[in-house]
Amino acid sequence: DVDEDAQTPEGIRIGSAQADVDAAYGAENFDGDNTYTLTKGSGKLTIILKDSAVKSIQYAIIAE
Repeated sequence: DVDEDAQTPEGIRIGSAQADVDAAYGAENFDGDNTYTLTKGSGKLTIILKDSAVKSIQYAIIAE
């Protein structure tokens, strides 16, 4: 089951505008196409955009 109301601690959720993602995570984390990628410790956050809005939010643990 997918929770469409889920959000990141910074308030980013499905449907959030790209400008909101820039403000929360910084344009330097944007690949220039459709993906923001942030890595902190062993965690990785990937935010995928479609039509300048958040389409997908993925959390992953990076295996060492």
